[in-house]
Amino acid sequence: MRMGQNKPSVCWSADKIERGNAGEKRVYHQMLELDENQRIILISDIHGCRSLFHELLAKCQFNDQDILILLGDLGEKGPDSLGVLHDVMELCAAGNTYVVQGNCDCLVPSLMKQELADFIGYTQFREASLLNEMAHACGYAAIDETNAKACRQAIAKRFAKELAFIDNMPLILESESMLLVHAGLRYEEISRNTWEDFLTLPAFMEGHTAFKKHVYCGHWPTLNYHMDIADCRPYTNAAMNVTGIDGGNGVKDEGQLNALILDQGKSYSVWVDSLPAARICKAQAANPDPIFISWAKREVLLLQRQADQCYCEHLASKRKLWLSDAYLYEDEGKLCCYDYTDYRLNVLPGDTVKVITKHDGFVYAKHNGLVGWIAEECF
Repeated sequence: MRMGQNKPSVCWSADKIERGNAGEKRVYHQMLELDENQRIILISDIHGCRSLFHELLAKCQFNDQDILILLGDLGEKGPDSLGVLHDVMELCAAGNTYVVQGNCDCLVPSLMKQELADFIGYTQFREASLLNEMAHACGYAAIDETNAKACRQAIAKRFAKELAFIDNMPLILESESMLLVHAGLRYEEISRNTWEDFLTLPAFMEGHTAFKKHVYCGHWPTLNYHMDIADCRPYTNAAMNVTGIDGGNGVKDEGQLNALILDQGKSYSVWVDSLPAARICKAQAANPDPIFISWAKREVLLLQRQADQCYCEHLASKRKLWLSDAYLYEDEGKLCCYDYTDYRLNVLPGDTVKVITKHDGFVYAKHNGLVGWIAEECF
């Protein structure tokens, strides 16, 4: 059984994004004057999970004295992208919320301008999408060649304000001490970066640029940066002066929606997820020297096979380990491993954990943002 894998998806490539009349998407760069005496709450990658968004704001005790900054990907993949968009529009109108555009946001107005085949293809590919929700609101249960043109015209008319709001989101926010972007930056000088950098730069915190201003970003689930213990909490690369916030919500089975709170020089994080809770009744100690194989570093080399077990080298970490055939698959001629860990969570009686799945006498669970296994006898 595969544990903690990415939810099935196909990347809607960057070349599908509409480019402006000048041949390149406009770069909206907004300057902010932030009061450092106010709390600043950063959230990224809501992905249409409206109930989780509301739960997280309540957990943060968000109020009109705070500043809320959303780092893109408001919709797609979750059940209520349109509801999230309307919430964010209302929050921004109140004057203490700011948002940057993510790759999942910008493709929506883009697909409204592209060939009908692209519009149809995307709505059929991603059922849980803002465009499908808008289409349903306009009376279209499904989109195909017979109704796509009329459907798109109806969406453009009914949701003109929503589409304009998305299209006019800045790609980067800048304050005296911070840069805020969805995916990342290659250069501190903002004008040297491309719109692809802002929206789709992968594995940003594995770069080498040391930024003078602290950069906050989403897009890349933070557990993809780990090779020992899967950790869904916000992650900081101190050498680069960058913090990633994306907890894998809507993308990973173990994902969570994170908020990073900056409060008068201090920072801390809170999170929510939709996983069921369970209570621990017996202690379990963590095992030494664990390994975590993530989607981002999934390639392995087969060294030996015995029945349904394979002895492999994880190329990124150079670690050697036995893996079940169930974890292995081929991708473009390369042998890869679904998300895998051998880590046993450190838990004590009375602890509450979140249950992801069960397998062969163990529970795959999450405790304080860390992911691993717990023996069933501990529950």
